[in-house]
Amino acid sequence: MESPSPEELIAVSVADFTSGKKVPVDLYVRLSENKFVLIVKAGSETQLDRLKKYSEKDMQYFYVKKDQYSSYIDQKLSIAGILIGSNKVDHKQKTAVLSNVTTSVFHELEEMKISEQAFSHARQISESMQTLVNARPDFAQLIDAIDSLPGELVRHSVAVSILGSMIAREIGWEKKGTIEKIALGGLLHDIGKKELPAEILTKPRAQMTFEEVTLYESHPYRGLQILQTLPAVPDDVLAIAYEHHENSMGLGFPRRLKDMRLNPLARVVALANAFCDLTLRSEQHPNPRSTEEAIHYIENTMGAPFNKEAFRALKKLVGQQETDQ
Repeated sequence: MESPSPEELIAVSVADFTSGKKVPVDLYVRLSENKFVLIVKAGSETQLDRLKKYSEKDMQYFYVKKDQYSSYIDQKLSIAGILIGSNKVDHKQKTAVLSNVTTSVFHELEEMKISEQAFSHARQISESMQTLVNARPDFAQLIDAIDSLPGELVRHSVAVSILGSMIAREIGWEKKGTIEKIALGGLLHDIGKKELPAEILTKPRAQMTFEEVTLYESHPYRGLQILQTLPAVPDDVLAIAYEHHENSMGLGFPRRLKDMRLNPLARVVALANAFCDLTLRSEQHPNPRSTEEAIHYIENTMGAPFNKEAFRALKKLVGQQETDQ
């Protein structure tokens, strides 16, 4: 049997297949970068002893084909700890905007010196985020709200979501639920901007009045309030929305928190947010910096104000680890 390609597969947690239930999908294990082997066929009973051996080998993921992913989700029923309901999920993206923007962002990020393995994991997490949005009308409405705002906030939010998940894995965080929370928090981190006047969103910060700056800096708290109205949004995702403009030196906003008081996941998204602002073209940033220029700017001009572990991971991710002191 011909091995499926990495692009045809999505990683799923080994822990989801240890209950003895029938497996709703074909399960593959990865033998090498491009080699996968089928170990369980869809509809067969979970062989606990066999699967336990994979777990004992510190294997964390099996792989399923994308066209079977909705069946896996229908049994798992949650992403990032959020229930998505027992109805069948249409894996053909209902949210075309999110799907198209995600593809575009991956093309932009490919210009950076990021490994294909990092891209592979990020694509799998992005598939999960799109499935969650498709399955939950309340999340789909939030994405539609972001897309209706001036500028390219959906594109920026998708980029922060993807890069945040990559930084987290580079740090060494491997729990799928943790990475999903970072990706979801990155996707929704700017939702508070939907309550700001359009002229604020398109105005360069240097041109804002004191009152406009104060209004702009309220958007993290407004985002927290919006997400608190949704059922079962994890506390980590709420913290990401509230703290994505904070930094380790206490020079961010809205609360000027320092590193040790920041949510660990929010530290990662705050860095991803700043890096995407610097490197991706937008109305407010028409002349983006190169990867090298952005790292230099954060490290020297800004004074490296972000969590050190996250910043080291970012530099390694984009091939700049040789600049470590």
